[in-house]
Amino acid sequence: MPARLLIIDDEPAICFALSRFFGERGDTVFVAPSAEDAIAKLPQTRPDAIFLDIRLPGISGLEAMDKLTAPPTQDSALGTQDSLPPAIIVMTAHGTMEAAIDAMRQGAYDYLIKPVALDRAAHLIDRLMESRAARKKEGREPLSPSASPSPSMVGASAPMQELYKQIGAVAGRTMPVLVLGETGSGKELVARAIHAHGPRAANPFVPLNAAALPESLIESELFGFEKGAFTGADRNRPGRFEEAHGGTLFLDEIGELPAAAQAKLLRFLDDPVVSRLGGNQTKRLDVRLVAATHRDLQELVAKGQFRADLLFRLNVARIRVPPLRERRDDIRALAEHLLQRVTHESGLSPQHFPILAEETLIRLRQYDWPGNVRELRNVLQQAVLVARDGVILPAHLPPLTMPLPGDDALARRLSAGLDAAAQFAYDAVINPIEKELLRQIMERHTGNLSRAADHLGLHRATLRTKLRQHGLLGEDLK
Repeated sequence: MPARLLIIDDEPAICFALSRFFGERGDTVFVAPSAEDAIAKLPQTRPDAIFLDIRLPGISGLEAMDKLTAPPTQDSALGTQDSLPPAIIVMTAHGTMEAAIDAMRQGAYDYLIKPVALDRAAHLIDRLMESRAARKKEGREPLSPSASPSPSMVGASAPMQELYKQIGAVAGRTMPVLVLGETGSGKELVARAIHAHGPRAANPFVPLNAAALPESLIESELFGFEKGAFTGADRNRPGRFEEAHGGTLFLDEIGELPAAAQAKLLRFLDDPVVSRLGGNQTKRLDVRLVAATHRDLQELVAKGQFRADLLFRLNVARIRVPPLRERRDDIRALAEHLLQRVTHESGLSPQHFPILAEETLIRLRQYDWPGNVRELRNVLQQAVLVARDGVILPAHLPPLTMPLPGDDALARRLSAGLDAAAQFAYDAVINPIEKELLRQIMERHTGNLSRAADHLGLHRATLRTKLRQHGLLGEDLK
């Protein structure tokens, strides 16, 4: 089905390429160099879709979207092919998260990075026209997606662009969201983005890590307690659900919830009423739940460790956060962003911030990052401590980021030599420092393994092993 297309861009080369490509397909193509010109031409062009550049002379693309998609006037002599507004396909050479999610929040059909892949653009138009034909037959309109940016997420790769669009599709809704992803991949950042740019943005965002609390405290943390409810309850305290009233509760590591808490959470999702432990009064709340886990909940259901009915209730909208190894194109921008944060937190002035050498970035892209963004941040923290000449070289990176190419005899001998040197350095220098660091971290977190592991960016089991190696694993650790 041929489409009527309007291309709004002040770059003649872009307009020519798209016009020629779609014209040869049999589509009708119109061109406008500015948003103002395009708005004036709408009654004559009557486009099914608009390819819209974000950066335009005069009104920007995002500012013009509302006017470009306004309902047609009833007295138009030409009329329109149907009552549907044109679909907006945003184009930009600046593939930032903010631009992508802003566009989707304002109702864009999709988002393309320049130079535009023509086959991708053609696929979008074909899909749009098929959808419109089916929608006219059904006589129904889909809900418009909305989205919002989070300044802490960095990446313009295809997997991240898809993630931003998924965030945009759910941010304005009210249903629960289940965020899936490996440890350290940024699940809480996704939850914060969903909250911060939806209708609840001005209300509380309350995070709770289910894995960081003993089983005996989970229910009191979620639902609160009254004075005298148990030993040590010397005052009334609202639970996290009450604190999140009107906003969002982010329940991390939901796969770690004990059975009793799972049952109460399911009951709350069906009827959002809470009663504090030791209390008789009930309170009806308005809370959006965003849950996250790195575990396979279906597998936990099969093992009888997670309720199937709770999984069905949570799995209304599901977002998968891509691991870092699937978006290696983002590593440069992400590493530079994290390096700025790390060096700023270290107390360095901006003019003394170190930079990443090109060969260092190559090494970073070669590694698979099992610990994802959290591991990358920790690697950069260590590199900043070692690099003192303003440039972070591959030699400043921890050994895990320096894989040896090939598996020949020379590589094996070199690896053995490096291992011996590393062991000597560890025993003489790093081991005493690490022991004191772990002792202080555990003291700061009053022996709580989960909180200390999160602070250090380590898995709980890894931290336990290190504490045991240093003789710091006491029986009072949680």
